[in-house]
Amino acid sequence: MKKFLLQISLFVFVFFILFGVPNILYSVILRVRTNFKLQENQTVLFIGDSYIEHGINDNLIPCTFNFARSAEPYLDIYPRLKVLLEANPQISTVFIGATPLSLAVESDHRRIFLSDMIYLLRTNILFYSPEELSIIPPKSYLQTILNGRSTIKSIFLIVKTIAGKNVLLKNFGGFRESDMQHLEKSLISGKEERNRIWVDIDSPHYGNKLQVKYLKKILDLVQSHGARAILLSTPVYHEEEFFDVPYFEITMKTEFSNVEFWNYANFPVPDECRQDVKHLNKWGAEIFSKELARRMREEGIIPPDAPETGSEGERLQM
Repeated sequence: MKKFLLQISLFVFVFFILFGVPNILYSVILRVRTNFKLQENQTVLFIGDSYIEHGINDNLIPCTFNFARSAEPYLDIYPRLKVLLEANPQISTVFIGATPLSLAVESDHRRIFLSDMIYLLRTNILFYSPEELSIIPPKSYLQTILNGRSTIKSIFLIVKTIAGKNVLLKNFGGFRESDMQHLEKSLISGKEERNRIWVDIDSPHYGNKLQVKYLKKILDLVQSHGARAILLSTPVYHEEEFFDVPYFEITMKTEFSNVEFWNYANFPVPDECRQDVKHLNKWGAEIFSKELARRMREEGIIPPDAPETGSEGERLQM
């Protein structure tokens, strides 16, 4: 029996060394090595989930920086934004993604208690306060540390970092270009998802309480920085068919009625410029980004004569 227990213990130890250590090192490297300082002319931030990540090409909007990442809940955005704002006193405007999905009636469960949190944790774990750490289910930590797919990515990042070829800030979010045109395929799956029951109404994780709470914390953080906060909804395909728009409108009216909101959900974009029901592809992002740039110049958020920001390599720094 003793021998068996020893073998099991040895197996667990080796397994942890092979899979756990690289993921832990990944988190440490990102926290310690990343320089969050942007260029002085970058005064506008875009934060949010995949809608912002795929929908806004900050190369086409002067003085901006896209810091969005797929599936990211406000709980995840908040601690990273705190660090970025502290490092960049020049930031004067923050656009925050707000959609019927990010504030849906089941958004807490979908964003925090499903598998999306596993890949997000690996990046953000060392940014959380004790309060945020206590919210995340314990099993998510184990799944994050012992995730084989994440381990391979972690090793790749560590090797690139040692070689001095990795731009660490890019790992936290940014514009993701896509040339996919899968709108037709997503029409069916989108309707199926719309009618799917994600979590029982009696579950303690039913609702959007955490999403609303951390969106308010983000707004307070931006205000304390002295910056202008603007909620932003990107173009989607026939929003009312795939999302609970009435619930979203009620949430916005009851919780965020005093917050500036730029709602572009129904902004006209050709079907071939959509990645799927929810997201724009690179051509849609170009159309939408140029429209945003026009309005931002008009409202004085960016200078009327400001040149385009430049290439990704110029914007992101070690």
